[in-house]
Amino acid sequence: MKRAARWILSIAVIAAVTHLVAILILPRALMTLIVFKVSSEANGANQLYLPDRITSNSRKIVRPAPDLAYAICAYDLSDGPVIATLNASETYSSLSVFANNTDNVFAINDRAVTGDFSSVFLSSEDSEVTPPADAIAVKVPSNSGLILWRRVITSNADWPRADAARREVTCTPYHSKVSPVLAPES
Repeated sequence: MKRAARWILSIAVIAAVTHLVAILILPRALMTLIVFKVSSEANGANQLYLPDRITSNSRKIVRPAPDLAYAICAYDLSDGPVIATLNASETYSSLSVFANNTDNVFAINDRAVTGDFSSVFLSSEDSEVTPPADAIAVKVPSNSGLILWRRVITSNADWPRADAARREVTCTPYHSKVSPVLAPES
C-alpha cells in the first residue's frame, strides 16, 4: 500500500510541476523571447516593426494569415506610458494589446474608430499619468508586451494600400508635458 501511495504522490507532484510550468512560466518565457525579437527587428521598444508580406514560408508569427497585413510593437512602460493609434479603414483592421503572459488585455477594431484614428493610451496599473482626453485609457498588468495591428488585404492588388495604411499606425512613448517648441504662442 505504501508503494501505491508513493506512486500516486509522485504523479501528483509531477502533474503540479508540469501545470505550473505550462501555466505560469512557459507563456512568460515565450512572450519575453517574442518581445526581444520584435524589439530587435524594430531597433528598440516602443517602435513599430513592419514584417514583410506573409507568404506560405512566413513563420515569424504562429500561423500567420496571408490575407492580413501586420504591424507589431514591443511596448515597454518602464519609462512611462505609450500611445498607440489605429486609423480608420475601408477593410477590417484591429489593434490588440498582449501582456507579458500572452493574455489579450485589450482589443479595438476599425468599427470603433471615430474620425481618422483612435488613440490608445497604455499605462501600467500603478501609473498616475493622466491620459489625453481623446484617448482610450488601458491599464496593463505588465510593463512589457506586444501591440499587434492587423488589416485585411482583400486582394493582391490591395497590398500596396494595406501596406501604406499599416505604416500610418503609431506606437510612441507618451510625454505628458508639452514641448516648448510645440507650445502655442501667447
